Amino acid sequence: MVLHGSSGVPDDGLVAAVAHGIVKINIATRVNQVMTAAVRDELNSDEGLADPRKYLAPAREAMTGEIERLLRLLDR
Repeated sequence: MVLHGSSGVPDDGLVAAVAHGIVKINIATRVNQVMTAAVRDELNSDEGLADPRKYLAPAREAMTGEIERLLRLLDR
């Protein structure tokens, strides 16, 4: 079973889905939300920021952190 569109599903709902047989959870939108929020934060913190390396690095870190968190949450 696959859970399409897990965005907005709380963590306990994802854990329950896995416990009830879901074996694949699509998380792309959630990861995109985390990345976009990190880019916005960086750009809002410095109006002169123009170097993508300066705002994409924190975005990648945020994405990595969220993916790691979700993997730990769902690996039960």
